[in-house]
Amino acid sequence: MAAPRPGARPEDEHPQIESTGTGRVVDPAYARRRKSIIRRFAILIIGTVVILVGIAIAPIPGPGPMVLGPLGLAILATEFEWARRLLNRFRTGAMDIQAQTDRLTGMVSRVWIIPVVAVYWFLVWQATRYLDVRDGIVWAVGISTFIPVAYWCYRVAVLRARKQPLRKLYRKIKHGVEARRAAHRGPTPPSG
Repeated sequence: MAAPRPGARPEDEHPQIESTGTGRVVDPAYARRRKSIIRRFAILIIGTVVILVGIAIAPIPGPGPMVLGPLGLAILATEFEWARRLLNRFRTGAMDIQAQTDRLTGMVSRVWIIPVVAVYWFLVWQATRYLDVRDGIVWAVGISTFIPVAYWCYRVAVLRARKQPLRKLYRKIKHGVEARRAAHRGPTPPSG
């Protein structure tokens, strides 16, 4: 190994080592590793805080944990493989639940939307009359718990709107097939 030149800086001898200008010598690989560790730690803290806030606001009416839980998990999934696997498991479970819900919702007629909404708001109105709670609290809870009912109404309307054109198309195709069969057979001979 050759002796260092007089007045030479360490970064001149080793190009992979940088000087910070403060007299410290820093290895770039070490700096990248350190930034990576700091970034992972920050993501761990932020993702965990988002999940804990979702859990903390769970008693409050509204979709808090249903939104903040997956959001915190998605933040964690940017850096951690275990969070990615857990998020994928939640996604597949959510898709299964949505498929089941769509199947059940598809069995309901659009005629039920108005009575369900009317009964819901009638019950909220009755709660304001007979419960010993301030009206503002009852209406706040009623409005926030209406979100799933409104979503159900939306899904019924959307799924039924999708099924209607398919039924019409099916009837049209069936009618066309029957007409072609009748034309192919020719006129029916008179019985007698």
